[in-house]
Amino acid sequence: WYMRKKREFLRERFFQQINRVRMENLRGRISPHFTFNVLGREINQFNGSEEVKNNLMELVKYLRRSLELTEKLSVSLQDELDFVQSYIGLESGRVGKDFTASVVVEEGLDAKSIMIPVENAIKHGLAGKDGEKELTIRISREGKGVRIVICDNGRGYLPQVASSTRGTGTGLKVLYQTIQLLNTKNKNEKIRFNIDNRNDGQIGTQVSVYIPFHFFYDL
Repeated sequence: WYMRKKREFLRERFFQQINRVRMENLRGRISPHFTFNVLGREINQFNGSEEVKNNLMELVKYLRRSLELTEKLSVSLQDELDFVQSYIGLESGRVGKDFTASVVVEEGLDAKSIMIPVENAIKHGLAGKDGEKELTIRISREGKGVRIVICDNGRGYLPQVASSTRGTGTGLKVLYQTIQLLNTKNKNEKIRFNIDNRNDGQIGTQVSVYIPFHFFYDL
């Protein structure tokens, strides 16, 4: 009885921490509701460049999707890849013309049926880098799950160095807490997450995530 009560207490505390950090993160942003409502109205009246119009439409799509994801703990891998592609498209203009991004999914993987945890912790070290900038996402089977590896050729993972482009670390904090909470509810295989510098002799950051196929996201 004591151990059960303790687990329930920890579960409730983790859940409260996740919600609190999420709300702090949302308050630090411009209201997406207001932003995409205004943009949607302006896009309908826009008669200029098709490229600009398409970028604005992608921004509205990105903001709407961001709101939807805040209400979920899991989403299909395909939905997340679509979301990431929208983000990459919007970021391309800021990072520069010499930026290339690639997403490689192992043949035969059904991205629509694979569920993954939802947290927007996207932040890479390519802004301000000279020369070619590369971002790769590779998804493949591994054992009883799927391995997602995100790699760039930026300045590397330097969590101890403050920078205006690095953000506050809130996204990673929420991500770690969410994974810890979900893992406590799954007694078999666990989600494993690691972020570090590349180990292939090149400078850059590598994020590796292992997600079991049969992982439960119910709290």
